[in-house]
Amino acid sequence: MNDLHVTQQALSILRSGESFQWYVITLLALTIYVYINEVTKKNWKGIAAGLSLYAVHWFYEILNALIQHFSGHALWTVPTGTVFLLLIGVGVELSLMFSVAGLILSKLLPEDPKQKIFGLINRLLFAIGNAAFFPSLRFSSYRLLHLHGFILGGMRCRFSLWYIYLSSWLPFMFTIGLRGGR
Repeated sequence: MNDLHVTQQALSILRSGESFQWYVITLLALTIYVYINEVTKKNWKGIAAGLSLYAVHWFYEILNALIQHFSGHALWTVPTGTVFLLLIGVGVELSLMFSVAGLILSKLLPEDPKQKIFGLINRLLFAIGNAAFFPSLRFSSYRLLHLHGFILGGMRCRFSLWYIYLSSWLPFMFTIGLRGGR
């Protein structure tokens, strides 16, 4: 669980408009553009992939907020580094990124769902690869920047988030694989 100080810091900026920046409107417009573009192409599977990951993301964020509400401590918080904190553990920037991430990742899948890569079904390989890549990138970049003296705002947690990342990305990517993705 997070330290009480970090949780209180996050609660103090929760849904406060004091630090709001107008670039969020641009991010929202780009997110809407991405989905409208896919609707015009009738890429329903890609849209379903995007909304599926977004739903999984919100499931974990709501669960974290409920844990904070009932115990007084969240599993992860965002005490700084966001212009608008939606829930205790998610800022608007991260939320908009997750809203298009599933759609973007579905475009990486090969056209042929039966094609094998390294002897594995490509959908399974992409599910495992993406489930491992993104948390690795997040943790390694955080540690690298932290080791070189950069002060980072943003997410704070007291335990490894590997379980949460793997438990959200892996089923999502596997679902895309089963559905055909593209």
